[in-house]
Amino acid sequence: MTAYHKIHRWTALLILLFSGVIYLLTMAPTLSFWDCGEFIAASETMSVPHPPGAPFYLLLGRFFSLLPLGDIGFRVNLISVISSALTVMFLYLVIVQLVRIMRGREQDSHDYLIAIISGVIGSLTYAFSHSFWFNAVEAEVYAISMFFAAIVIWLIFAWREHSDSPAGDRYLLLIFYIIGLAIGVHLLNVLALPAIFLVIYYRKYPANNALRVLVAWVVSALLILPIYPGIVQKLPALAARHGLWVVGFIFLLLVAVYAYSVRKRHHIGALASGALLLVLIGYFSYAIILIRSGLNPPLDENNPETFAKLVAYLNREQYGVTGLWSSFWPRRAPLWDYQINYMYIRYFLQNFMDMPRFFALPLLLGFFGAVHHFSKDWKHASVVLNLFLFTGLAIVAYVNQNDPQPRERDYSYVGSFFAFAIWVGIGTQAVLEWVTEKIRDPRRLANALMAAGVILLLMLPINMLARSYHTHSRAGNYVAWDYAYNMLNSMEPDAIVFTNGDNDTFPLWYLQYVEHIREDVRVINLSLLNTGWYIRQLRDEEPRVPVSLTDDFIDNFVDSHEIDALRWRYLPAPSTIDLRTAHGDTMQFTVKPTMHLAIGDGVNGNNFLQVKDLMILDILHQNHWRKPVYFAVTVSRGNQVGLNDAGYLRMDGLVFKVVDQKLAEGEVDEAVLEHNLCEVYSGHFRNLDNPSVYLNPDIQRMMQNYRSAYLQLAMHYLHERRYPEGLEILRRMDEYLPEARIPTFAPYLSLQVGQMYWQMGDVAEMRRRLEVFLERDCTEDELLMVVQYYIELLEDREAAETALERLPETPAVFSAAAFSWLGVHKPEIAAHYYREALKLSPDNPEAYGGLITALEEAGQDSAAIAELENWLVLYPNDTYALRKLQQLRVRQTP
Repeated sequence: MTAYHKIHRWTALLILLFSGVIYLLTMAPTLSFWDCGEFIAASETMSVPHPPGAPFYLLLGRFFSLLPLGDIGFRVNLISVISSALTVMFLYLVIVQLVRIMRGREQDSHDYLIAIISGVIGSLTYAFSHSFWFNAVEAEVYAISMFFAAIVIWLIFAWREHSDSPAGDRYLLLIFYIIGLAIGVHLLNVLALPAIFLVIYYRKYPANNALRVLVAWVVSALLILPIYPGIVQKLPALAARHGLWVVGFIFLLLVAVYAYSVRKRHHIGALASGALLLVLIGYFSYAIILIRSGLNPPLDENNPETFAKLVAYLNREQYGVTGLWSSFWPRRAPLWDYQINYMYIRYFLQNFMDMPRFFALPLLLGFFGAVHHFSKDWKHASVVLNLFLFTGLAIVAYVNQNDPQPRERDYSYVGSFFAFAIWVGIGTQAVLEWVTEKIRDPRRLANALMAAGVILLLMLPINMLARSYHTHSRAGNYVAWDYAYNMLNSMEPDAIVFTNGDNDTFPLWYLQYVEHIREDVRVINLSLLNTGWYIRQLRDEEPRVPVSLTDDFIDNFVDSHEIDALRWRYLPAPSTIDLRTAHGDTMQFTVKPTMHLAIGDGVNGNNFLQVKDLMILDILHQNHWRKPVYFAVTVSRGNQVGLNDAGYLRMDGLVFKVVDQKLAEGEVDEAVLEHNLCEVYSGHFRNLDNPSVYLNPDIQRMMQNYRSAYLQLAMHYLHERRYPEGLEILRRMDEYLPEARIPTFAPYLSLQVGQMYWQMGDVAEMRRRLEVFLERDCTEDELLMVVQYYIELLEDREAAETALERLPETPAVFSAAAFSWLGVHKPEIAAHYYREALKLSPDNPEAYGGLITALEEAGQDSAAIAELENWLVLYPNDTYALRKLQQLRVRQTP
């Protein structure tokens, strides 16, 4: 082994350690929002997460959950840290392999330097790209899925080097076993199959014309089908239809074909059957889903304990089906505008362009690398292009996401960004080759290459690392944990709470099933409440929810896809609902339709309620007020079946409680809300005031829910004129949720809060907020609002005039200021501004009318008469001015 070969291996190790340390330093200390809470809970309890499941990930998660480090969320997060660092290392190795293929084996130290530096720049650029880094620090499947993709890409190029030796077949068989395992995490690896086939084809067969290449691309795409949907979907479907023996028969058949091919020395037959056999063995991790579901674990989404249910689970039937071709023939959202431009190109540019932070350097170097790659080695450049397209635009076309999406989906395309990062490395190679052409002296060349490498390292990955570190660090971020804790502890014992979807449900599940906090509360996810399996679980499993639906009814109507059942699943929306209260009287509320379908009479018959709406009503009716019922504040009014509109929901903090007495608007239970805000929540606002902890816009939006609760209680005290208590609540809000860290998304809201301070006696805080507000680049409307606040609340002429100086001098601006001064009974000042308005617009009737009013209020009747006489010279037929002049003259007559 040469010295430079050792340097190459040490470099790979250093890249692994460097990226791993960065990910470890920026890793979330516990759960994050979205799927993380569910995956951690499912790993700890060996449960069944949302379709299509990730059984191999759950096995790894369970192993990591046993480590004696941090909390369980921290432990499972480590899977992403380790697998992401390994992905970066394998990307480095892939880039070095491709450089070697293009340039040939290294002949001297300069060749080694070019290959190593190219690998470093490309791999570290990917390491600190937005989407990959985001997934590297939380418990999600995308990091380990990308690790599996990286290792099979590296293995196929390693196979290329050993393809003529017996060891070559072992590489291929290992690739397919890893693909089988990876299916138990995510299907991304299946999309690497076409690129793998192209490497094999180019190595073994001539590709000397366009037709051969086209056929190779078509065949490579078709090779996906035996695995997906073949093994992944069709095999469980066969088992569901004919029994488990079918799986056993196919397995034994593959074993027999493999044994026969080996004995007959049929190389292709042995490889093909062996590869499918290994994919199948890896895929058998899905037996965990069947087994664990049959044991009814805490989380059992879709209840896939039979092959028939497993098929529905794998097909993601609960999410509905979006046709592959519907996006090509859209009615409203063209394929390019939304699916391609907004849902792919936007993400691509965020990762490699992101002006002005990256100066578009990764993007430009990657495109340069692609051009250089095709000019020097079009075959393997087409392999990278194949990977880029199949893990990018092909996903866009296949998934065909609806507009809008509830969250960003850039994690879907990390494989495509991996491919582009290869070209960033190839682009680095092209730059270094240019350096070798310019510097012929071997003694100076090594230093020049190193200098160029350092410059590129600083301009690309190090710059990306430095500029993105703060926004990608989850260190000290406990927002999801604290939010879930505060919500659960906002409720009375044995409560039922309706949540909106994944983001406000999964953290609750984590705290209940992993941390065993408030397990008495039954969380009902409205996104799942349209499904029969979920209704059964709510009805039958502790803590039980009162539900009237029988199994027969669920089987025949809720789970049925018949047209007749559709009319129950989406019953016409009733106009009113009567519900008996705990006191024996009746509460009444109106339920509006939540679904509009083109069935029925076309007039009133196409407005419907969904199953989840009917289930809310059924639970409320069957409960008979035995258990307290709540809605998370994240549940929209449209999903509250009219209870909020009718005044039957009371804000208790992060939840609304269903009450049986109609409330006035803004009415609260002072004791409950103050207890939650001042005692329950106060200990769980960790690091919200710490500027080193990054809070992204989504988190900042969620934190407004806290602020809304504080403001509601402060308004309550304001209306009761209990100003000391109101000020204390406002100050607590600003202490725990400082606007410097959690800004309001409508800046003027800060001034409205300041007005509350002013109303309760804290004038200084109003003034401070105005000063902070003016530090922004304000719009004209905002500046005029500030002027009005200075006048109407503070009566501060100097400050108001300073703000006015930032506004254009127009009649409307001066008139608005004058009107505000009239409102605070300062007519002399008002008259001054009306005169300023009239200088710019002498025939402005509104300004003249305001000036007359101001002069009257100032007791300057003579001046008012003079102004009216001047006006009537120009407009002698103005009847209002004539009457006003007469009134003033009469008033002046002794």
